[in-house]
Amino acid sequence: MKRSCKKWLVGFLSFFFVFCLLAYFSAGRLFKDIPYSPVLYSHEGEILSAKVASDGQWRLYSEAALPEKLVQTLICYEDAYFYYHFGVNPISLLRAIYQNLKAGRIVSGGSTITMQLAKIGLNNKRRSLFHKLNECIVAVGLEMIYSKNEILNLYTNLQPFGSNIVGVEAALWRYFGKKKIEITWAEAALLAVVPNQPNIIFQKEKSNRLILKRDQLLNKLLSKKKIDSLTYELSLLEEIPAGTMKFKRKAPHALESLIAKHPGQYNFFSSIQSDLQSKVDEIIVQQHDQLRQKDIHNMAVLVIQNQNARIISYSGNVNRKDLAVPQSEVDMIQASRSSGSTLKPFLVASMLDQGMIAPQSWVPDIPILLGGFRPENFNRNYAGLVTVGEVIHKSLNVPSVCLLKEYGVNLFYRDLKKLGFQTLFRPWEDYGLSLILGGAEIRPYELARAYAFLAFTLQYYRENSAAYFPFSKYNPSLLMNPISDHAIPLKLPEIFSAAAIWWMYATMRKDLESEELHQIAFKTGTSFGYKDAWCIGVTPNYTVCAWVGNSSGQARPDLIGTQIATPLVKEVYRVLGPSGDWSCPYDDLKKFQICAVSGYAPGAYCETVDTVFLPKAASALRSCNYHQQVWLSEDGTYRADRNCAFNLVSENYLVLPPVIEYFYKQQNPSFVSLPPWHPDCSQHQNQSSDDLAFIYPNENSSMVAPLDLNGDQNKFLFKATHKNPDMELHWFLDQQYLATTKEVHQLQFFPSAGYHVLTIMDAMGKESSVKIKVLD
Repeated sequence: MKRSCKKWLVGFLSFFFVFCLLAYFSAGRLFKDIPYSPVLYSHEGEILSAKVASDGQWRLYSEAALPEKLVQTLICYEDAYFYYHFGVNPISLLRAIYQNLKAGRIVSGGSTITMQLAKIGLNNKRRSLFHKLNECIVAVGLEMIYSKNEILNLYTNLQPFGSNIVGVEAALWRYFGKKKIEITWAEAALLAVVPNQPNIIFQKEKSNRLILKRDQLLNKLLSKKKIDSLTYELSLLEEIPAGTMKFKRKAPHALESLIAKHPGQYNFFSSIQSDLQSKVDEIIVQQHDQLRQKDIHNMAVLVIQNQNARIISYSGNVNRKDLAVPQSEVDMIQASRSSGSTLKPFLVASMLDQGMIAPQSWVPDIPILLGGFRPENFNRNYAGLVTVGEVIHKSLNVPSVCLLKEYGVNLFYRDLKKLGFQTLFRPWEDYGLSLILGGAEIRPYELARAYAFLAFTLQYYRENSAAYFPFSKYNPSLLMNPISDHAIPLKLPEIFSAAAIWWMYATMRKDLESEELHQIAFKTGTSFGYKDAWCIGVTPNYTVCAWVGNSSGQARPDLIGTQIATPLVKEVYRVLGPSGDWSCPYDDLKKFQICAVSGYAPGAYCETVDTVFLPKAASALRSCNYHQQVWLSEDGTYRADRNCAFNLVSENYLVLPPVIEYFYKQQNPSFVSLPPWHPDCSQHQNQSSDDLAFIYPNENSSMVAPLDLNGDQNKFLFKATHKNPDMELHWFLDQQYLATTKEVHQLQFFPSAGYHVLTIMDAMGKESSVKIKVLD
């Protein structure tokens, strides 16, 4: 007897062990590869955008604790003994068997919540004894693997709610447009009864039946004292949803960007502010309504909160429900486009930090030819000389190229790399001087990051005892990740000093008509060929980057940064509101005296001197060479020296090279040129000097004759200048006389193809020559 009992016990334990192993491994293989819908949440927790799961279902993943209302209604309706059984409720099963036998058909399944979860995992659609047994085994395994709360979470995530809606989270958004935490007792009861027959929620003729089932459950909750009578009465008055609500489609490009960066992740809790995103999208749509008439279809706007490197608005392209927009699916915030003039302020900061310029320093603004590269200002006009501040305000191309040539393309290329421009994939030699005018492609994200970091640097410098934040730790993110607290402050700047940054932004700030926008530092850009229009706006608090164009790269004549991108940025700043005040880092600045006219260190003959705060590197600023002491005849009408005149007087003059003077005088009528040499000073009159020069062409120019509307070649136009406006110029081509000009020194003719030497000579024998090549 004892032996038989022992065998029976061993057999039972063996069976139990095998059953547990079978249950464990059967359950363990479930729910591993369930596809969920990628969802982008706003900073406030609102769904901004979502996509169906890979199997076409709306299935939202949530690890958040279930609201008590939902837990109580589920347990009350589905499984009153949920917290007490091991996955299978034998009493419920026996009762179900009795009811089914008595009815002669299946009227009750006796399933627990865990068994229903097992059925979902096994994808059992048939109702048979074998399938029921399989569900029981798996249910036991699920209880071994998961806690009760985890089982409830899985169950509510995977319940069907009609059509392609799966899970309570998706059902609440699609039917009620709300989060679980906001659920009412009536909604919880409705969601508890729907999964038994999910499709009836769409059938109007059966809505009364659905309301009846919901109300019965509410009555049951009342009888169990889970709700009070007032809650019960109010819940009965709530209407059921008439249909489904569509998910919103805000910032869809942000969602796509996050999916690409974080494969396998489904919930993205972003820093995007929902209301701001809506307003930015509205601004873009308004602008698009105007621009699409000009065949301009795409635009992007990125807004960064500088102090915490959070992206608070992300519009990768035009997002419209009412209109199909060509290639609007392309995320232009991550696309590479020609930089236009947007990099010019970085060059200014670089040169300020090397003591090569001050914001007030003069830069030549004349037609130039550098190694076959002929830059032109956007308006085709020249001022002779402009300040560094004017170079940025007016986005002048020729002075920018002059500055880059002085600084060095290789050094500027290095600085851009430090600022995170990863799209600079070619060697610096390939870009050359065009690097400053849009010769390289950049991404709007990279541009916004660089400007936002520099604005953040000023704040960080002030708040952290003149320390600097490492650039590698500043990565504007869509996710709610704050700036790393573990970043070690730097004593020296990695890129630009606080003083150079402050002056860089000072040159970008403009006197705007609107007082509310006066703190914005602007930089616009227009790419070569009118394919990209840019505007970057920076304040102490926010950076706004706007790009406008066609994703296809189609050029349009209206794609000009100041005209169509700047209005976007201004409107966004009006929505953002107060943007903070720029604070000057005085401890990183030093007082220097500069020539009030040229903006360089005062030379011996600079008559007016200003005192300004500049970066400490300004101690290396070169001396002004524009002001010179000139000896004149006693009456002041001629230049002279002691060898050809007596009773000389000295006077300080602003002395400019001929070409610079030619353009400078047009903008500054009060400019006084040097007097001519005294007739007795023949040794000076006959010497070659800088009194005359070619304006066009430049040395070693390659020239092609322009074509008229009929396709015929026009004559070339040659221009020259002389400091003495009354002087005649004689023109020679290959030593053959051509003509004589007076006052306006221009000549039109058509030289033969090949190499030539063009010469001009004044009446005193002074001459200037250029070599040119005329192409067929």
